[in-house]
Amino acid sequence: MIEHPEQVALYPAQKIGRLANTSETTIIRLCQDLGYNGYKPLQEALQAQMITDESESSNDLLGRFEMKTNTLKHEQDLIEYEKYNALFDLKETFETVSQQTLHRFVSAITSAEEIVVIGLRTSFSAAHWLTYSLNALKGNATLYRSGIDENIHLLNRTSEKTVLIAFSFSRYTKETLTFTRAAKSRGATVLAIIDEHRAPIHEIADCSMIAGKQDSIVPSKRMISLFAIIHLLLSALSVNDYESVAKHLNDYEKANLSVSPFI
Repeated sequence: MIEHPEQVALYPAQKIGRLANTSETTIIRLCQDLGYNGYKPLQEALQAQMITDESESSNDLLGRFEMKTNTLKHEQDLIEYEKYNALFDLKETFETVSQQTLHRFVSAITSAEEIVVIGLRTSFSAAHWLTYSLNALKGNATLYRSGIDENIHLLNRTSEKTVLIAFSFSRYTKETLTFTRAAKSRGATVLAIIDEHRAPIHEIADCSMIAGKQDSIVPSKRMISLFAIIHLLLSALSVNDYESVAKHLNDYEKANLSVSPFI
């Protein structure tokens, strides 16, 4: 627990017992001797401490790289470690999403005449995938692409019937914030998918979801939580607007086969 607290924060008591060459019962008794009611309270305390430590070092790229690399060096089973790490991230992400927030997102998307999706730099792939998926389900989504004149026309047709879905993660881009403010001033409903409530775009959003902090030496770690949130939104949208989605999927498939038949 002292040498590898990150393992205790991620792994169940049974696995910690195996790693320490002892039993699960002994691990639980140790937790009780330390003043906890069992293994889970100790694990939650370590998880909270890990989040605090990572937040404090979030602006120190080299320090974060060294910390994560040193952790991975001591892992005998990297696959197992990353599996539990991913499960922890997913659990933390879904616990931040309330039914009320999900309902507000889905209701806004369902009633929108036009949906604009913006996400730059590391969030562009998520924005692109969400746009593609929304067009498959609804057919009224447009992806904001940086540096093209079409964005002016996109802004000109923005109104109170427009929903803007904005991805914004540290380090936050000015372009995303500028376009979102302009769309908001024209009456658009802003739905933000962010890494934390301190994100600048959260202040102007009508509703926000948190999709995991970036605390890894590789940008892909956030994508686990990010694409899980996208999947949640699409699933909820399909259930909430079933008849419309089913009709559009059928029309989409017919059109797709007529111009791009599969081999």
